[in-house]
Parts: sequence; structure tokens; C-alpha cells
Amino acid sequence: LRDSQDGLSPIEECFRRHLTKTVLHYQRYCQQLEERVAESATRLREEFAAELSQAEKVASKAQQKTKEKKDASSESSRRTKKSAGDSGGSGGKSGASSNRKRTERAKARLDEQLRALQASVEQSRASLLKVFDEELSKSIPKLEFLPITVSIYLEKKDIMLPHTVLQPVDSIESVHVIVQRLMAERGDAVVDMSRCTFYLRQPGATKKDDVHLDDIHRPIATWKPAQGSILVVKGRLKSASDQKKVCFSRAPFEEGVSACDYFTCQECKLNWICEACAEGCHRSRGHTLVPYLQAHTASWACCYCRKAKGQKCALR
Repeated sequence: LRDSQDGLSPIEECFRRHLTKTVLHYQRYCQQLEERVAESATRLREEFAAELSQAEKVASKAQQKTKEKKDASSESSRRTKKSAGDSGGSGGKSGASSNRKRTERAKARLDEQLRALQASVEQSRASLLKVFDEELSKSIPKLEFLPITVSIYLEKKDIMLPHTVLQPVDSIESVHVIVQRLMAERGDAVVDMSRCTFYLRQPGATKKDDVHLDDIHRPIATWKPAQGSILVVKGRLKSASDQKKVCFSRAPFEEGVSACDYFTCQECKLNWICEACAEGCHRSRGHTLVPYLQAHTASWACCYCRKAKGQKCALR
């Protein structure tokens, strides 16, 4: 299925979204690395320039001293002056040569340090790539190891419990617990589901394609349910709403403690109809009921349902 504007499937779009974030983090990491290398290279070049400057100052002082010696030489003897001149010239050449060699050594040292910096950057990138590749191979889960999102359909009650997340190791026993929890949250606690059977309906399949999950201990993932599958619960699931209602006048009663919600039936023109009879005897016949007294603590087990003309209390 291709749903995005770029022609990507939803799963491809999901991968692109997360990979885009990862690439941005990688680019920031590399940018910071390059900035750090550039700062170090600049510092090394500045140190090299300072070293050259210092060497030139030393060479200049040496040349100045040589010149002063030449000027101070005796002019009385041409031979001596010549000798002094030759000596001074030799000293100047020697100083220039020494300075040139010192510069070459410093330049070679700078080049070596710059190469070491670049090598450290390349090593860092290679290490990052290796670790990143290893972590990706471990962190991208296989489909069969992902949690499974299903809906649970209680067929007899026509109730759909949507978006339930199952772990790959969950079995039908786990689903029993989940159904009990979800039904309790709906205010209709499960009383008995021991005779229920479970079936798997894959997305795009029909009722005829349901697969019987015949082993309550086997992990559901081994049946390879697709995301969005439906677990169909067939058979009699008894809940609190299925329990037979008892008229308040027949229920266990304790004076001053037992309480009841009372209703008025407009068709029967009766007050003091207990909640159970209001639902089971009157509302089931299409009668109109309005609250009369709520949470009333009765002095006796009172219910006037049986007083309705032509009607017998169905719960007695």
C-alpha cells in the first residue's frame, strides 16, 4: 500500500522518519568533530608560525652580531680584514643554513601533526559506523518479535474490545486475564468464561477464515497474527449483567443497611419500584421510568412492582 505523497508505504514512511532523525544526529556529530579538528589545526599552525618567527629573530640577532664583529675588525691589515670577512661570510651562510633546516623540521612536524589529526577523524568515523551498524542489527526488531495489537471480539455479547496489546509470549491464558480486566473496567465483571473458545481472524479475512486457537498454553504469536487482527471469543461468557436479577423484596435484607434505587413507572402509575423490577418488568415492556428515590435505606424490603394491575412481577 502506498499512502504518502512520496509514494511510500506506511512502514517505509515510519523508517524514513526515524532514520531522518538519526542522520541529523550523525551530521551534528560529524560537524562537531570537524570543528574540533579545525580548531586544533589552527592552533598547530599558529604555534608553527610563532616558532618560525622566533627562529627568524634568533637568526637576525646572529647576523647582527656577525656584522658588528666585522665592523670592529682591525683595518690595519688587509689580510686580517679579509680573513675576518671570509670568516664572517662563512658564519652567515652557516647561520642561514641552520635556520633553514630548523624551519624544515618544524614544517615536517606540523605536517605530521595535521595528518595525525585527520587520521583521528577518519578513525572516529569508522568506529562510529562499525558500532552503529552493530547496534542497528540488534535494535531493529523482527516482525515476529514485536508486540501485537489486536481487538478482542466477544461474539455472544457483540462487544468489541479494541486496541489490545499482546506480547509475543502471551497465550490464551493471558487473554483470559485481559478480558476480565477490560470487562471490569466497563462495569460488567466476568463471572465465568471457562467454556469460551478462541479464534483468530486476520485483517482482510472473513468469519469463514477464522483459525481455531486450540491450545491455551501456546503463545499466540506462533499462529502469526498480523497487526490489527481480531481475537474472536465464542461461546458463553457470563458476566455480572447476565446474572438473574432479584426483586428487592426477595433479596437478603438488613434493616437500616440495605439500600435500593426506587423508580416510578408512568404507565403503571406506581412508585416504589426497585431497580431490578424497573429494568426486568417495566422497561423491558417499553414502560417509561423516572427516578423516585435513589440509594434509599428502606425500613423493610419494599417493592410495589407486584401491585401493577394485570402485571405479575417477573422476578418473583
